[in-house]
Amino acid sequence: GVAGAGAMGTGIAQVFAEAGFLVQLYDVSPVALSRARQTIEDNLAKSVSRGTLSPDARDATLGRLRTADSLVWLLPQEIIDESLKAFSVSATSPTGYGNLGPPSGRYIAPADSLQCTETVRGLGNCGLRSVIVTGPILKQFDFSVVKRVQFWGRVNGEFRVDVLNAFDNVNFAPVGGMSITSNRADGSNPDGYEVTGLTGTNTARVIQLVSRIRW
Repeated sequence: GVAGAGAMGTGIAQVFAEAGFLVQLYDVSPVALSRARQTIEDNLAKSVSRGTLSPDARDATLGRLRTADSLVWLLPQEIIDESLKAFSVSATSPTGYGNLGPPSGRYIAPADSLQCTETVRGLGNCGLRSVIVTGPILKQFDFSVVKRVQFWGRVNGEFRVDVLNAFDNVNFAPVGGMSITSNRADGSNPDGYEVTGLTGTNTARVIQLVSRIRW
């Protein structure tokens, strides 16, 4: 998978798809995904017109690329599925779980459930320990190039180029996966695990030109 459908992510996705890999391109913006898909299609069409790529190879490459209706999730799908089962409880079911059935794999233990009795209400500590889920660290690299020019006397000019989030890093805003109601956690809604936004000072690469005169 490639996280981020910017210029860099689009290029990486195309290279791997052309190399024969099945590629899933992720982005929280449907517009960015659509633009990335169109860019790759245009690039491949140019290669076909130049004779460096056959139409069959182009179609095969596009067939290995997945972008439409792509979603970004907090956890692997199997853990989300099992967590939904764990949170879907029923007082009338013989197993104590709802229509999804009991969990059979890894999942986030609900507070005060069949397998978890909180030691401190609201903190999610089951017995002697708790589970902490962490995501990728926030990455953003900025740099500036400055040129100063002496005009006359005490008058000088400064010209600067600022590149913010220079490598166009995608920083997804973390989600909790659960809602808290009356001091009780509820993780039975799959939408709670979906990442829907970006975080950081600049969510995409920004290039700004600055000039000033000092005296």
